[in-house]
Amino acid sequence: MLGDLLQTCTSAIEILMAEEGVSGGETEHISEQTTEAIILQILMAEESGSGGGTDSISEQATEILMVEDGGSGSKTDHFSKQETEIVTANEAGSSGGTARKSEEATEILMDEEGGSGGGTDRISDLPNSILHSIMLQLPGGTAEAVRTSVLAKRWRYIWAHLPELSFRGDCRVETAQAAYLAPTIKRLKVDMLTSSYSPHRIFADRVSSWLHLASKRLAGELSIRVSRYSERRREVVLPVCEMATTINMELRAYTLRFALQPTDMFSALAILRIQSAYVDARELQGLLAHHCPRLKQLILDTITLLDGARALSIHSNSLQQLEIDTEYNAKVEIVAPELQAFYPHYQSQFDIPASPKLSDVDWSSSYLYNPQLHSFGVAGRHIQRLVL
Repeated sequence: MLGDLLQTCTSAIEILMAEEGVSGGETEHISEQTTEAIILQILMAEESGSGGGTDSISEQATEILMVEDGGSGSKTDHFSKQETEIVTANEAGSSGGTARKSEEATEILMDEEGGSGGGTDRISDLPNSILHSIMLQLPGGTAEAVRTSVLAKRWRYIWAHLPELSFRGDCRVETAQAAYLAPTIKRLKVDMLTSSYSPHRIFADRVSSWLHLASKRLAGELSIRVSRYSERRREVVLPVCEMATTINMELRAYTLRFALQPTDMFSALAILRIQSAYVDARELQGLLAHHCPRLKQLILDTITLLDGARALSIHSNSLQQLEIDTEYNAKVEIVAPELQAFYPHYQSQFDIPASPKLSDVDWSSSYLYNPQLHSFGVAGRHIQRLVL
């Protein structure tokens, strides 16, 4: 892990500084300082192991991040003492060499505050945009970026302005969400799909809180992938996200609802993907017909219609590409005048009465063609590519 982390940061700095016009010698010098700037994070990763230790670091880092800047003098010493306690708490029970590492890490932290670090922390002088780019390449995602807040006061709020947030596993998304300070997010990704042998129980109210953040600040891509481990089917409501350009919802047996007002609009939405979810046919029809004026690509993968519904109408004046896989025996009517590509997956029945621009059909994952069940209407006259 040590080698990978150093290589990631060094490569990122070299690329970004080259773009800024910094010479090779300066870039190499800054890259060397990366070792000093991330040594505390490396120590924590080496000594904490897995499980609760990692979670403890994340919690403590967030607490420090939320403390107001106390200035210099005795408060600086107190801040460094807190950082030392975080490291030593995760190294409890280890040898005296571990304590020595903790002291060395504290010296580096004190360096920026005027203490005796024995060197200059040049990486902290880099612009926030470059530090953000480095953090976005950390293999642990946002959870790992949060831990950099203990490096020094300069670092305490840098992660909170990241343009993207990415979480996986059983991360404390809500804690990071509460401390996040940027007015907009370009990308919010939460991936908590797990095997049944080690389930993270994701309750609907948690998913709803992430969607609430997206509805207020997202200006780009939203991706949520979660598993449900309970017999009772839970409901998740997708709020209107006016600035979202891409939405990917993989809910693994949750029910996805769309409780929208007539004036609610997904004004910027171009790509919508719903996978492994229960949906209400009428709600989905209303969403597509009246609330997504710029939708270009729709992917409905392994969806189940509620209340035993056996019909789904897809009406969209902007849709260009449709990939669909609904439950067996569900009939789908497609009214999409701009539709150019159609990819049915095991779709038993469909009707495309008027899509004059349809030119690309991939039939390789669907049933044998039956003219009584599969109707292209006038669209069939314009197909240029057909994969069987």
